[in-house]
Amino acid sequence: MNKVGRNDPCLCGSGEKYKKCCMSKNNNAEIAHYSSNYEGIKEDFIKNGINIKKPGFYNELNFLGIEKAYSSYLNNYARYIQTKDYTEDYIEKARKEIPLIASLLYKELVKGGRMGACIDASMVFSKILEMEGYWNYIAKGSLTIEYPPESNIPKGYFWQYGSNQKISAGHAWIVAPPFAVIDITIKQQIYKKGEEKYLPELILEENTQIITAEVKDIISPEVIYYLKCQGLKQSEMLQYVSSEVNNILKIFPSLEVECEKSLLGYITTAFGAPIEELEHIKSLDLNGMYGIDIYKELIVPELKKIRKCI
Repeated sequence: MNKVGRNDPCLCGSGEKYKKCCMSKNNNAEIAHYSSNYEGIKEDFIKNGINIKKPGFYNELNFLGIEKAYSSYLNNYARYIQTKDYTEDYIEKARKEIPLIASLLYKELVKGGRMGACIDASMVFSKILEMEGYWNYIAKGSLTIEYPPESNIPKGYFWQYGSNQKISAGHAWIVAPPFAVIDITIKQQIYKKGEEKYLPELILEENTQIITAEVKDIISPEVIYYLKCQGLKQSEMLQYVSSEVNNILKIFPSLEVECEKSLLGYITTAFGAPIEELEHIKSLDLNGMYGIDIYKELIVPELKKIRKCI
């Protein structure tokens, strides 16, 4: 099946970007809501002519056509991965190889000195996992951090909805079964009070605790104050900033991870997806290498080594 990126020229020849142009034949299709179970989501994809055999089918032409009409359709892709059954062999292989891929990419981040690259790193990481056949999705949202008492550091927040409109996500991380949270940039954020001393180099966590996110975890104090001035009650604010947030919070639970005596709260409020294939992603340049170079020159050789030992 043909693929076209969101920002590629529309196949109709109009000269416009695909996402702003062609009305796909699927635009008026009835689609399954992302709260549906696995079978419902799967049948919906098949019905709409989407090839679901390999990871990354969110860039299939038919998928993009539906997404143009239903902006939340990417949530269905995340739900598919969340509810999909995986074989024991798949899980065993993932437990060996995904941590290796994560650690190699993390080392390049540190070596390159790139800070605050959660979105760019997640896009590259996600694409690398797809190329190796691993199902995954990019979660975007808020991150809260409770530091150990002896640190004397107040609770930290990376708000999804803050005063800086140029920031598209408070934080971004990867979900790749069996790992509920994979975060390779947690320590590579810009901190001001030595917070990084109480954080792990990277997080690969299967066992998490479900937590209940509050408005103050998702919306910054400045924005909360502004919304109050507009006459909104706190119970109305999440629906105001995004019509999908409350549903997403119910279907994709917020998770708590304990590392280095700190408690990290991962609160999913949206999803992301690379608009380009790995060889075309240029937003992450580490030590003179783009994602495709890191993959071919560093990751593939190491994967071959461990596979020979199996």
